[in-house]
Amino acid sequence: MSESTLEAPPLPPEPAEVDTRRQAPEQEPWTLRAFASGHPWWVTGAVILAASVILVVWARTRPSYDAYGWLVWGYQTVHTSLDLGGAPSWKPLTYLFTVPFAVFGHYEMWLWMFFSTAVALAGAVFAGRIAYRISGGEAARTADSPVARYAPWAAAIFAGAAVLGLQDYMHYVLSFQSDPMLTTFVLAAIDMHLLGKYRWTLVFGVLATLGRPEAGPWLALWGLWAWIKLPSMRWMLLAGAVVVAFGWFGIPTITNGRPLLAGDLAQKSPRALRHNQFFGTLHRFADLEYIPVWIAALVAIAFAGVRRNFVVSPPARWAG
Repeated sequence: MSESTLEAPPLPPEPAEVDTRRQAPEQEPWTLRAFASGHPWWVTGAVILAASVILVVWARTRPSYDAYGWLVWGYQTVHTSLDLGGAPSWKPLTYLFTVPFAVFGHYEMWLWMFFSTAVALAGAVFAGRIAYRISGGEAARTADSPVARYAPWAAAIFAGAAVLGLQDYMHYVLSFQSDPMLTTFVLAAIDMHLLGKYRWTLVFGVLATLGRPEAGPWLALWGLWAWIKLPSMRWMLLAGAVVVAFGWFGIPTITNGRPLLAGDLAQKSPRALRHNQFFGTLHRFADLEYIPVWIAALVAIAFAGVRRNFVVSPPARWAG
């Protein structure tokens, strides 16, 4: 055996081994900040739910008459004895949640209180997201003016506070009624549309319509637009229409034989407008917010009209 053979250098590693070592970087340690940046919706939902639990336990309030009626519907359904004739006006939306909550027995009330409060508080988040986006959003970060950079954040804070500051809003939240939830669903539908997530727009729109028929015409107009622009969603639009129709008319027909039960009970409400319904509706709309908020909104609209600087960007799928 020659000396050169004994002292031969080792063979270089195979290319596959080199690629494997290069493509396997060290795994970064888990941190709460990294998780929050990668899963913002989960973190936001957990924070809102925790705040809701704390608020409900601290306030020590209990559901209103209507909310107790919705809880009774859930209890009766689990025990196969649903009767919609004696409780408040029929609302399919609340029924969707009180039925599964009723499976947990006497915890049904607590589950409804925590859930309805969390959904109601989420309305401030969606309002803030909408205001942030239409006032510049991420594009404002590179603006030269500090005012322009922080304007979207100011708009988001103002919008979220304006939702929570609606007339008697916290009263409705802490009496665990459905109207604040509907506010959240409508705002969520708008937010999803601006993001181009049209399937979620439909889902939230259907939920809002199941809570208030007044949301139906707006959902129908959006559905007409989606039917023309998004042919792949037509089956979902038809399914949404069936769900709304079955919720409002099908369940009362099956249980009580009265498809118009919701309207019959709503007409007996002491809060129903008996005269001057057009101006009465406008007056109630004006009463939703306090005077300083209306003044601030009018000033902002006038200022925007003078500048005429439209910064709303279309969803990415509209580009080009």
